[in-house]
Amino acid sequence: MKKLLGIIVLGLLLQGCAGVEPLHVKYYRLRDAVSNYHNIAPSINLGDSQSVVLSKLQPLHSGMSSDRLKQPMQFSRDGKYFYVHFQRSGIIEDGGTTDDEFTPYIFANNTLIEIGWVTLQPNTFGQSGQSYSGADATTDILRGLLELEQKRNGTYNSGSSSSSNSSSSFKRQEVNGQTKICYYQTLGGVKAYNTTATTLCPMSYPY
Repeated sequence: MKKLLGIIVLGLLLQGCAGVEPLHVKYYRLRDAVSNYHNIAPSINLGDSQSVVLSKLQPLHSGMSSDRLKQPMQFSRDGKYFYVHFQRSGIIEDGGTTDDEFTPYIFANNTLIEIGWVTLQPNTFGQSGQSYSGADATTDILRGLLELEQKRNGTYNSGSSSSSNSSSSFKRQEVNGQTKICYYQTLGGVKAYNTTATTLCPMSYPY
C-alpha cells in the first residue's frame, strides 16, 4: 500500500511539473535565436520595408519569454511615424537582460533608416551604467530620429531642433554627475547653460 501511495504521489508531482519549461531549454532556445539572427542579419539592408524586415526578425523571438525581450518603441511627430524594433542579438552571462544584448532596427514611415545604437541611447549596458530613461530619454531619442530622417531626405538644417526663437538654437548636451550642460548656438557664439541632470534642456538659450 505504501509503495502504491508513493507511486501516486510521484506521478502527481511529475504531472504538476509537466508544464514548466526547464531553464536549460530556455537557454538553448535563446542561443539558437541569437545564432539564427546572425545568419539572417546580412540579408537586411537600409531602405528595406518594415514588413519585410520584421517578417525575418520577429519569428526568431517566437516562444521566448518577455523577460528575455525588449518591447518596441513607437513615436509620431511632425507627420513622421517612427518604429524601433529591438532584436535579441547577443547573450551576456550576467544574470540580466540588458541593452547590449539587443540590436535596434529603426524605421521611419515604414522604411528601415538605421541599424544599431547610433542614434538611440542605451538605457542599460551590462551590469553597470546609469539608467537613462523617462521624458529626457524620449526627447533626445525623438530629436535624434527626426534629424536622422531629415538628413536622409536632404531637408535637415542645424536650426530644426530649435524653438521659434531665431537668436539661439539647442545643439547638444552633456551630463556630468548631477549636472547637465546644455550647449546653444547664439548670435554671440556657442554658450552653455547648466541645469540639473534630470531636467530637460530648454530648446533655446534661456538668458
